[in-house]
Amino acid sequence: PGFRQDNTDDVAEAKKLLTEAGFPDGFKLTFNVDGSRTTRTNAGLIAAQLLANLNIEVTIRVADRTKFYQGLRDGSASMSTIGSGFYFLEPQTILVQFFAKDTLRNPENWDTPRMNKLMALEARELDQEVRRGLYREMAEILNQGESHYVPLYWVGRAGSVNYHIQNFRPPYHPHTIWKWDQIWWDPDAKIRGPDAPPIR
Repeated sequence: PGFRQDNTDDVAEAKKLLTEAGFPDGFKLTFNVDGSRTTRTNAGLIAAQLLANLNIEVTIRVADRTKFYQGLRDGSASMSTIGSGFYFLEPQTILVQFFAKDTLRNPENWDTPRMNKLMALEARELDQEVRRGLYREMAEILNQGESHYVPLYWVGRAGSVNYHIQNFRPPYHPHTIWKWDQIWWDPDAKIRGPDAPPIR
């Protein structure tokens, strides 16, 4: 519900939950983030919203990648921000990153017996419709909001390629090494029209 445009009810519910938990006046926490501009900007926005809406004072701890991952693994901060792109075709790839035990992105080893069973069943199931049902049940568990992982924001990324560059193919995902040995510059290339198919 926190993604709604009018979040007045969500803020009221959050204040109620804080009061019930014994923090009617808010509290202080540390936020472990890496040094990228996007991450720092988003962390600043989150900190400002938490302070303005819930009186939660956030100290943003910016670290290089090594120290950031160490803080994530050790759980030395109150919360950390880390993303994952949905360019993986296999949902299991996302699940094991955040919900398998003894992994970097699950430092407190959060789990539930039902979630563990569903993940084990999904990993072996070949029938796509059955797998969709397992994912729906996992989503119901996670939507209760009890896990260690909370989606804070979504980021879209895009790029442009000069039309003179020929045979360019974007990588499957950002962690794939870009290959330049099969591309060339065509000085006579024409600009593709608005109806041209996208580069794949």
